[in-house]
Amino acid sequence: MFIRRGFFDGVPRLIGFANAAEMLYTAEPFDAHRAFQIGFVTHIATEGTHVGTAVGIGEKIAPSTPRSASARPKTCSTRPLALGNCAST
Repeated sequence: MFIRRGFFDGVPRLIGFANAAEMLYTAEPFDAHRAFQIGFVTHIATEGTHVGTAVGIGEKIAPSTPRSASARPKTCSTRPLALGNCAST
């Protein structure tokens, strides 16, 4: 899926070369806990709480001032799947 759509390019930077290579070569599915463990996702929501979890994260982000929001692209990678590369995280 990632390769066909061109997303795999930034994955090694996000989760490390060894994890990305394992994903690429084995093509084995992985669960949310493994995705969290390797840094592919930053939060895990239990069944039925995904909307509340997303809203909670959004409520933490929303108060950002325009100045801090405009500085964010300088400290974070703007490539897809690269939010884990933010200097502030």
